[in-house]
Amino acid sequence: MDQILNIFKSLGVDGTVLHQFVVFTIIFIILHNLLFKKLQFVIQTREEKTTKLVDNAEENFIKAEELASQYKEKIEEAHQKASEILNKRKGEIVKAATAKMKQEQSAVDSEYEKNKNEFLSELDSKKIDVLKQSSDLSKELVNKLV
Repeated sequence: MDQILNIFKSLGVDGTVLHQFVVFTIIFIILHNLLFKKLQFVIQTREEKTTKLVDNAEENFIKAEELASQYKEKIEEAHQKASEILNKRKGEIVKAATAKMKQEQSAVDSEYEKNKNEFLSELDSKKIDVLKQSSDLSKELVNKLV
């Protein structure tokens, strides 16, 4: 114990140490209530907000990726529907054009047959006329030869 007292005396500690300790403890308690608790609250709040912001950013990033994938799926669906509609419309146009072409072709064929029949009948009538004339000519020829 003498050593401890010698150490305190060499450090210049006197009887006011107890008063200084009490004053230090009171000031510490006051500062703890006024400053340290508020500082601890601010530090914890800041950490919670920054950590939550990081968590929220990750959640928002995940949501954005989900929305992007949904967007891509909807775009693909719309593209497929548009392709189906386009192909269907193209098929309808081709069918209509084919029907119109067949109709026009049948009209042209009937016109052809009509003209062909007229031409053949005219040809037959002229053939008959020529044959009549040839028989008349042959008779004349025979008469001239005899």
